[in-house]
Amino acid sequence: TFTYTVDLRLEVPAWVDRTIATTVVANSVEYSNLTRLHTVVRVLDGKVDHQQITENEAVVQQLMTSFQRLPLFRTTILEPNREYYVRISAIARPSNGAFLWPWGSGTSGQAKFTFVR
Repeated sequence: TFTYTVDLRLEVPAWVDRTIATTVVANSVEYSNLTRLHTVVRVLDGKVDHQQITENEAVVQQLMTSFQRLPLFRTTILEPNREYYVRISAIARPSNGAFLWPWGSGTSGQAKFTFVR
């Protein structure tokens, strides 16, 4: 299971930045030796969002390590022409020494944007 915690944050000058919203995306995979199929499940804030069964390992890798056009936050909570940023932290479970996960337990990525309505 790869768990991504996505924080929507607002920069506050001369103060601690404020978290507006948080979403947790968990991608997990199970492999069946009997059918030789992978079942990949995406859970968004505790609810199953997507499930796919495939035999292609490249598809599994893509589904586990990325998500595109996934609605994480409602735009109604954002103010127009204001700068925000998203901060993503990633955790892999189970973790073992043989699997080299490129991120630690800290921030894995960050991107700034200006909300324009």
